[in-house]
Amino acid sequence: MGFHINESIEINAGPAQVWQALLDFERYPDWNPFIIKLSGKAAVGALLDEWVMASKEKRVRFKTNILELVTAEKLVWRGVYGAGWLLNGIHQFILEPLNNGQETRLTQKETFSGVLLPFMNMEESRQGYRAMNVALKQWVETTCASTPS
Repeated sequence: MGFHINESIEINAGPAQVWQALLDFERYPDWNPFIIKLSGKAAVGALLDEWVMASKEKRVRFKTNILELVTAEKLVWRGVYGAGWLLNGIHQFILEPLNNGQETRLTQKETFSGVLLPFMNMEESRQGYRAMNVALKQWVETTCASTPS
């Protein structure tokens, strides 16, 4: 048993541009209101240091391991808070080309589990995913639109 989040948005840019923004971890603080810091290498098996705004007042640090990386299609990681049995989540970013590759549907999915889950406000997490999707859409459509894909 766990808690599932599934949030999608359509972005007026091709999957390559969206992918480039997703993997530019150093720029996350410039646009991302939910994952406010992410550092490490974008490679399968790599460990990332992830800071999330879990609520308006609380930042949470996760140790994250990249499980799957398919260029311009899918990024999957497992984030762990404390020991894995306390709280963990499998997070997926799925990019689907639309309109002959001129647009992208970005879907973020996550399944959370752990003994802390009943004490978490998961609706705030869902809102964080929505805010992140909107911010990524704005970032890619404005800032990244002039860079070739």
